[in-house]
Amino acid sequence: MIYLPVFVCIVSLIASYWLSYTPLIVPVIYVILSFTTLLVYAKDKAAARQDTWRVPESTLHMLALLGGWPGAIVAQQKFRHKTRKLGFRIPFWITVAVNYGAFVWIHTPTGAAAFNTWLFEAESFVVEQMPGGTTRGILLRLLSFHA
Repeated sequence: MIYLPVFVCIVSLIASYWLSYTPLIVPVIYVILSFTTLLVYAKDKAAARQDTWRVPESTLHMLALLGGWPGAIVAQQKFRHKTRKLGFRIPFWITVAVNYGAFVWIHTPTGAAAFNTWLFEAESFVVEQMPGGTTRGILLRLLSFHA
């Protein structure tokens, strides 16, 4: 049951991209940040076992807030890390709720307009600032919607 939010996130990201509500960069960011967050949790768990320098909880929360929360849920279960401390769990689940709220918001008329404005500005920056080539092509593809 704990993985249900992750499953809903994956299905929502795929559907949103497939239905052309969001560009490919949105699910790509979630995947990259989730994997990064999972690795940071692994590092923190290893540090906890060895009683060495720990990753600050604020860093873990920031990674979750930026989109790495699916990876955090997987890491918490896989490593049995940060699953009991209520002072950590409540802010963590708030980051999940904020992510869901933002995702829903970009599917409203107001949110879609703001999100599309940001995408247009990002695409313009890539076109104006980057020389032609593979990197530019990849970035433009990530910023485009499903065809």
